[in-house]
Amino acid sequence: APLHLLSFEIVPTSTPRSVVTIPQSWRSACDNICDSWRRYRNADFDDDWCTTTPGGQSISDNNAPRVLVCGAKNQGKSTAVRYIVNRLLSEHQCNKVTILDCDAGQPEVGPPGMLTLTNVRKPLLSPPHVHMVCGYNPEACAASHENAYFFGDISS
Repeated sequence: APLHLLSFEIVPTSTPRSVVTIPQSWRSACDNICDSWRRYRNADFDDDWCTTTPGGQSISDNNAPRVLVCGAKNQGKSTAVRYIVNRLLSEHQCNKVTILDCDAGQPEVGPPGMLTLTNVRKPLLSPPHVHMVCGYNPEACAASHENAYFFGDISS
């Protein structure tokens, strides 16, 4: 039954709707990326420079999968990056995802006007201005930037 209040009415819907719709092509691309991560994580490396997964497995950062997301304005690049990062961090026991954010106008993890290289350790669940890294904060999704450069403008 609808709830009537003085200024508005709440009407329950029969089926919940998702706020964000992820196209099937994105899901397939992300599945391929996650499969690549799984193969990488399960591989045997003889490298001296290694890191460790949460399960204690030693892996080489030199051979880690890399993904480039690019496209025209308003095509969902930021949403695609968030989707990929969140899936890797939540479903695949990946302890960090490193983002090279080259969007000086609307960056995902840094202040406007900056190009940043950031290790993300928790899923990106809030708007970009909420999880922006401007200093060391161990509780944040990204504790610090590995590198940051002032681009000098918010458009390229």
